[in-house]
Amino acid sequence: MRYIAIIILGAFLISAPAYAAPAKKKGGSGGASNQFKANWKTEKEEKTQKSIDTKKVAQAVDIPMLVIPLMNRGYLSNYAYVAVRINLNDGYDAWAVRGKSHFIKDAIIRKTHTKKLALVETNYENGYGVDVDELKILVQSAVEPWVSQEAINTIEFMKIDMQK
Repeated sequence: MRYIAIIILGAFLISAPAYAAPAKKKGGSGGASNQFKANWKTEKEEKTQKSIDTKKVAQAVDIPMLVIPLMNRGYLSNYAYVAVRINLNDGYDAWAVRGKSHFIKDAIIRKTHTKKLALVETNYENGYGVDVDELKILVQSAVEPWVSQEAINTIEFMKIDMQK
């Protein structure tokens, strides 16, 4: 009895993939009939695409999401998540700066953790935010050992987000 059960189980295991395969259509290639080609673009997206200034992007170095502590009355109250973009002047190699971006990110984090930023009142719905001018001064002083000041055109903050 045991041998018959083993033979039946072996026959089932050998034939199971054949039952799982999709049926072939006559006169066409095999495959399931419920497959659709994905169309990810919509008319709205095609109309609103912006032209990107490739020269400006080529001279930009992005430092993704930094976590910066925020103080309120001397106590840690929140963290700001900041995405920084360093725009370089013409004639400076952005790839050399991009190669140092992990050092730059570390320098910015160290600088903002030693000199804490204070929460300031803003017009946002939660009423508090980051002092962008003070943050820009801190970022410039942190970046200075890695990138010369004459190489930097501007420093932008692509996104500043605070968790409520």
